[in-house]
Amino acid sequence: VDTQVAIIQYASGDAKSALKSAKDAVSAQPDRAPAQLILADVVKTVQSPEKAAQVLEKAWKIEPHPLYTQAYIKLKGAQAPDAILEAVQSLIGKKTDHPLAKLELGRAQLAAGDLSAARQTLTEAEQARPSHEVYRALAALAQEEGASFEEINELQGKALLYPRRDSWVCSECWDERQEWSAVCPSCESFDTLTWGQEQQTNQTQSLQLEQRMASSVGLLENRS
Repeated sequence: VDTQVAIIQYASGDAKSALKSAKDAVSAQPDRAPAQLILADVVKTVQSPEKAAQVLEKAWKIEPHPLYTQAYIKLKGAQAPDAILEAVQSLIGKKTDHPLAKLELGRAQLAAGDLSAARQTLTEAEQARPSHEVYRALAALAQEEGASFEEINELQGKALLYPRRDSWVCSECWDERQEWSAVCPSCESFDTLTWGQEQQTNQTQSLQLEQRMASSVGLLENRS
């Protein structure tokens, strides 16, 4: 509740009240990304981007989250691949053994053109926790390395076997949202939006897999 209150207060321009609500939210649930993200937003306004970056660094140490990476890069004003890589390294700090840290670092290394480092890091990410995002990154890396179409296609196929984790998903109605809210806008269930699709039923996952396979086949036919 405090998180949603902070979001509303911040949107209405009451940053002082939002800061208190956001701090209360983080104190109650320090591992909740929405609470940490609104706290970082408010701290940036009330204090400074540097202080906001510290909020995200602390949040990452508690429980890494991909949205922390996006917010941190934005706070640092990093746009060039090398600057983004430096920002990612700064965020993850010494917490490099977490699977998400390996994924984020590997993708940043790939974007910066350090293919050797990206290969090692993304391989470690695959071994630690294979996922849709890991195999997508490995497919992109293989393409940069000049791998065969068959090798790239195999990696892309493996990616389809895992659910995407790039949005907030309601565990009641399965509606997907880019922005978190305490109440699902579609079914009005309370506190049911979670990151990614891990809680979806097997039937829902199968339907989505069929859709993605059909989309991939269509894409390949268009390229032929």
